[in-house]
Amino acid sequence: MPIKHNLTKYDKLRDQIHRLSQKKEGEYGDGDELLRSTAVLIAAFASGQSWNTHRALDTRGNFRDPAITNEFKAAESSKWKNINAFDISEVICKDIPHHVFMSWMYYNVECSRHETYKKAWINLSNTLERLENESTTSVR
Repeated sequence: MPIKHNLTKYDKLRDQIHRLSQKKEGEYGDGDELLRSTAVLIAAFASGQSWNTHRALDTRGNFRDPAITNEFKAAESSKWKNINAFDISEVICKDIPHHVFMSWMYYNVECSRHETYKKAWINLSNTLERLENESTTSVR
């Protein structure tokens, strides 16, 4: 008898991101750069990927710390490819206030990329709402 697994909205988003990670940047289509930026934010805020940033978000700590900037750069270069459903769930359930996100972005993201990451932050919640409205799928 086959084993069935229910896929959550976090699993579906993880699968989209992992499919994107297999593409070369030159092959990105419409929306791929936005999905990549969304994955970078997840990697930058999840405890399993970026512990110092996660701790600073919880304690409303100092986002000027070079360790936080280094974690963001690592998330931007490669860690976004390794996020999992738990990382996505953790970031969403953390319910990071907008002003905290903006403060983090001010200290760690180049000004030229601010608009991209603002859109990605909004996209994260919109994507999960869209996935939630889709029916839950079973995989054998």
